[in-house]
Amino acid sequence: MKRLLRAPLRPVFAAAALLAAAWPVAAQNDNSFFTAPVTRVTPKGLRMESDKNEPAHVKLPELDVKAGVLGLDITETATGRQLDELRALSQFGHRVEIVVDITPPGGGAPTHIEAIADKTTLQPVARTLVLSGNVDGFYQLKDGVKTSLRGETVNVKYENKNLVVNVEGSANGVRLEVPAEALSQPGALGTVVFTAKRASLDQNGGVARLSGSARAVSTDGPNKFDVAADEFVLTRSSTDGTIDKLVTVGRTSLKMDLPPEPPAASTAPGSTTPVVVEDKKIDIGRPSHIEAEADSMTITRPDNLLVFEGNVEGFYQLSAEGAQAETRYNFSGDRAEVLYAEEAAGDLAAGLNVKVTGKPGRIDLPGFKLGF
Repeated sequence: MKRLLRAPLRPVFAAAALLAAAWPVAAQNDNSFFTAPVTRVTPKGLRMESDKNEPAHVKLPELDVKAGVLGLDITETATGRQLDELRALSQFGHRVEIVVDITPPGGGAPTHIEAIADKTTLQPVARTLVLSGNVDGFYQLKDGVKTSLRGETVNVKYENKNLVVNVEGSANGVRLEVPAEALSQPGALGTVVFTAKRASLDQNGGVARLSGSARAVSTDGPNKFDVAADEFVLTRSSTDGTIDKLVTVGRTSLKMDLPPEPPAASTAPGSTTPVVVEDKKIDIGRPSHIEAEADSMTITRPDNLLVFEGNVEGFYQLSAEGAQAETRYNFSGDRAEVLYAEEAAGDLAAGLNVKVTGKPGRIDLPGFKLGF
């Protein structure tokens, strides 16, 4: 009996060093620890188990994980002990809670991930993380925006220095959330919630592909919209993570509410005398609402350009001061370009520009007085 009790003590007490092997910084950090109601030494490493009151818990500078069961595979290498794989399972109501920083091969800014799941597998050397079962969390690159991760399975891995995230949905699909931009900026977007059956994100390329009943909804910013299609291809800025471009694949529907135009000043600076400006052109107003369907759609934010292609059918509404109800102005054709220009440039007029091409092409405009 004494032999049985003594035998596992050396590897158990050496576990902190074993765990630190995956992240050498841990060896110099006194806050690193591991704890569990039951810890067993296995041929591959350690098995840590919870009870009803306390989860198994491993904490290192780059890793903090709690779970019902933790399994650690540790091997001897030429340079020391190496944590090859960490497996986490739910037990006694303790779901897997993981916080981890994964550094790209060769070094660089780590990707920070926080998530809750039913099961998790982490391979530090391969730099892969698999989350399964009612996953809810987010990932963040350095000081960039947080991108939410919700689905049935999330697979995070590095391909060379490129972070790739694949999300598979359950019956409820996957959910990705892009936080609101600085709403004080012109054209800023509120929180955008993307849902689909599956999603794939390429961090370096700034491209996300969402497929299977894809939908994007934003309701808390000045530009409110609801877009639905078979598939989205989303391009985000490499500097701040904001959305630059959205391309849809398959029959697409769009509903969009646009903010009202800022009120014009009624007096000259430093004066109470009203300013009278002679009308030089017909101003049909700013669009306040657009709805359309097409075979595909492209939104390019830097250009304020919205393009519909293939069997386009839609309408827009204009804001009018004192109007009780807004009239629908229809447009249809093979292709429709909707652009709002802040200033006139070349063939573009300041304000709303709509171009419809194809046969038959149609665009309705509000009536105006001839001034006879």
